[in-house]
Order: sequence, then C-alpha cells, then structure tokens
Amino acid sequence: MPRMSESEYRAFLARVEAHSPEDCEDKPRHNMAEDEAELHREIMEELNRRGWLYFHSAMHKRTWRQYGEPDFEIFASRGRTFLIEAKTKRGKPSKDQLEKAAMARSLGHRWEWVRSLQQFMEVIQ
Repeated sequence: MPRMSESEYRAFLARVEAHSPEDCEDKPRHNMAEDEAELHREIMEELNRRGWLYFHSAMHKRTWRQYGEPDFEIFASRGRTFLIEAKTKRGKPSKDQLEKAAMARSLGHRWEWVRSLQQFMEVIQ
C-alpha cells in the first residue's frame, strides 16, 4: 500500500481532528489503564467471552502486520466490525496509527481509541 506524503498526512489529520485519540480524553478518566498488556488481556477475555472473532496485534513478537495497524480488528455479532487501538492513560499514537485511523475513517470504517475496559465496553455496545 502506498504511503501518504507529508502534505496528504497533514490534510488527513485536519479532516479527522474531531475524531482523534483525544476523544477518549473527554470520557471519564477513572479506571484508565496503567499497563497496556493488562488492558489487552482484559479486552481479549471479553472478546472470548462473547465468542467474537478478532485479530490481535502483539508488539512483543515479530509479525507480518503493517505499521500503524490497530491492536484489535474485531468481527462482532450482527455484522459489526471494530478497529480498536488500546492505549494507557499516557500512551500516545504513532504517526502510522494516526495515518491508518484517518484512512480507515475516510473509507467509512469505525476506528476507536480506548484507555480502559470500560471505554471498550462503551464502544462495542
């Protein structure tokens, strides 16, 4: 997949500014994750409990996935699909993540940033 030029990237960011990871800053800050691995584990437990198909990007081992890919690609009941990036309360998205989120949203897909299991549960409802 071709990469965006710097000017294209800035234009994407401008268009999706209202849907940036800071969106989750507006949500209640209680129970925000201190440890990203723990948040991933909690999310996977919930996905397994629901019996949903998901693909999880793990950073601790080499994979053939793309830079900026969301942590979770979830195929839920009733034909719903979620692209979820989990961050700790202080975690910042990379340029690649912002670029992929902007591209996904421009194509009409839902990409969400969550900082707690509670935020994840709100997104999937």
